[in-house]
Amino acid sequence: MTEERVPIIAFVWRPGEISPPVSEMAQHTGSRAIFDLSTMGAEALHSFLQKADPVGHVSDIKISASALMNPSVGRLLKETGARNLWVECQSHFSPGDPSAFLKRLRTLSEDYRCFPIVGEMPLLAAMVKEGSGIGRIVLKGCEAAGFVSGETTLVLYSTVKEMLHASAKSLDVLIWGGVSTPEAAAAFLSTGAAGIVFESVHWLTDLVVMDDPQRQQLARLRMDSTALVGLDLQVPCRLFNKGNSLAFKKIRAFEEALCAAEITDESRHAFVDQVQASALHPLDSHFTQSEVIPLGSEAAFAASFAERFGPGTGKAVNAFMAEMRNLCGKAEAKRYCFLDSPVAREMGIKYPFIQGAMSSITETPEFASEIADAGGLPTIALGLMDAQACDRRLVRLPEIMGGRPYAVNVVSLAENPFRESHLAWIKQHRPRFVWIAGGDLSP
Repeated sequence: MTEERVPIIAFVWRPGEISPPVSEMAQHTGSRAIFDLSTMGAEALHSFLQKADPVGHVSDIKISASALMNPSVGRLLKETGARNLWVECQSHFSPGDPSAFLKRLRTLSEDYRCFPIVGEMPLLAAMVKEGSGIGRIVLKGCEAAGFVSGETTLVLYSTVKEMLHASAKSLDVLIWGGVSTPEAAAAFLSTGAAGIVFESVHWLTDLVVMDDPQRQQLARLRMDSTALVGLDLQVPCRLFNKGNSLAFKKIRAFEEALCAAEITDESRHAFVDQVQASALHPLDSHFTQSEVIPLGSEAAFAASFAERFGPGTGKAVNAFMAEMRNLCGKAEAKRYCFLDSPVAREMGIKYPFIQGAMSSITETPEFASEIADAGGLPTIALGLMDAQACDRRLVRLPEIMGGRPYAVNVVSLAENPFRESHLAWIKQHRPRFVWIAGGDLSP
């Protein structure tokens, strides 16, 4: 099907929220309502939509990878209003040869707009590859809910843009979850994103069905109310956890037990099955310690969304989108605002951006040179390197930096056994900037 070029702004809804008010809200605001039907098989999808949406107002649905692979799903959905299929495309959801999955996407794309939701780098590379036949991808970074990428949304986005530049291929790139403000949304849209899907930021507005205790629990969520599990199995999953979730600890213990043996596809699938068997949608839960709740960081902004834009869903979405458009309209004027700033001029760099120090990561001259080439100020982390390690690893730093400014980060605490040798190295090499990670420089 042909692709629309207007940026897609969509909000995710539960199956039970299919209703004329939600559909009318989406129509009036110019947004999309995506109904998450990913727990249903192909036959159940067909049956449910015919009962819940007999007039065919629902055009966007999220389906599972297994439903996509069902040979009858295309025929069954033709009897409904669904024309835009959003599909979670993680390898642990669709085991087997990914080429068969991509082929199925291409086939269904003849009659539907398919939006594969992806977070795995190998699958992303296969979709971006010239000739793959995939016209659009939806990036799901580690900030989103449930099974996610091991990378942040920004890393996925920049990586895909580099892939597309290298292949000279045109591909619509959208973002799924993890974006919580019009400022963040405008930043993605102004740099080429074709759309953004919001998982939960609208949950405290009036068209979202929940009881008062749930609203109170949701309003109290914070940025640290979720955590990742499954990273060691390479199956990252973001769940509700305020640090005391018994359900989260049980899932973590299961992961550790699987990691005690050789990690295989079977162990990964066992982990996925364990999480899915007990998972509750956040709005069907009570946010207790015993519940497994897939939840993204975006939910922590639901209260501020309602406070800033209002409790009425339609008015809030309208105001949110208006602010987003306003910010996008200012993007071109802001494009060069960081160039030639007083701070950048004083520091001798192009942009007033300082790269954070990370021990064992940002301690190589080559890495520092890449940061400097991009216009920022690189920071060498001295960490716990002894004098010999400093000399060995940083011997080529002056040559590679070629007079460009850089900083070093030193832990000036008594607990750092190499504090004196680090200070001696700084006095000898005299970097333009020194960041003190802790303590002070007193004798």
